[in-house]
Amino acid sequence: MTTPPETWMVTPAVSGDATTLARFNVQLALETENLRLPEATVLSGVLHGLAAREAEIVVLEHAA
Repeated sequence: MTTPPETWMVTPAVSGDATTLARFNVQLALETENLRLPEATVLSGVLHGLAAREAEIVVLEHAA
């Protein structure tokens, strides 16, 4: 028996995703660079990026 492929959705990030995106970035910096970044500073940057749309920021979600 084979397992059906998983379905994923890629959607543009919105301001409601900012806290999660900031936390992931803080964790990634600690894990990969051993850097402890202040979450408030990272959150500020994420919010600025979302508002300015300087980069394409997306969210990957598992579709049920």
